[in-house]
Amino acid sequence: MRRLRKSKKIHEAWKYWHELSHILTVYAEIIVHIDDITMDIRDDGVGVFCIPSREIFERITPLSDPIGLIFMDGSFLVVKAIFEYGYPDESATEPQICFLEYGYHYQRPHDQAFFRYDYHPEVGPPETHPLYHLHATGWKEGAGDLPQVPRFPVSPVTLDEVLELIRLNFFSS
Repeated sequence: MRRLRKSKKIHEAWKYWHELSHILTVYAEIIVHIDDITMDIRDDGVGVFCIPSREIFERITPLSDPIGLIFMDGSFLVVKAIFEYGYPDESATEPQICFLEYGYHYQRPHDQAFFRYDYHPEVGPPETHPLYHLHATGWKEGAGDLPQVPRFPVSPVTLDEVLELIRLNFFSS
């Protein structure tokens, strides 16, 4: 098993954090507010990047006020990304940023709709809970929770891809 120095893993995690921060500036024309960004690089090189926090990400409901990245129409995106620099599998020849978990939750309160890309390998059987999946649906008036199904299997996505999807589908003239 190949190993990387902790200092290299920490350095690359900080470098990736700067890349994520830069991505937000690329979409500044559609973002009107960014709540606090939670960032942590642990001693083992695992990075956490959340807007605004992991705890808030886990508690989003249809009644949630816009939080995280707030767009010019009042829609919002909350982000959770846990990553490390390493080898994605045994056949990899070069280390890279690897996601241990992520979630990108975009909500349009005025349309009673949301989509969320998830990757959380420790949750649910693969038959009903694909490793990489998309929730895309609406909710009924007065609902207290967001629907957990359907879960559509998808390829891995990045923050940049999700922001581009939002820009093209909701903010292009």
